[in-house]
Amino acid sequence: LVCPADLSRVVAVDGAVQHIALLTDDLVKTAAALRQRQVPIEEDISEIDYEGGVRHLFIRGPSRERVEIGEYLPRAAE
Repeated sequence: LVCPADLSRVVAVDGAVQHIALLTDDLVKTAAALRQRQVPIEEDISEIDYEGGVRHLFIRGPSRERVEIGEYLPRAAE
């Protein structure tokens, strides 16, 4: 991911990047795979009204940046 040259500038709460977003075809399977690998999920699956509907969750990256993993809902993909 993103690694700043000077790690002392990374804030303890949020990383050098506040958040990035990744897309998956099956968020439920992705969440299960994360749990199986013992990746802490900071915000569990929820839905938002963005571009017709998105389901998403949040984890933390290696530099403490928030990583959003999302899936467009079927009605949004059409």
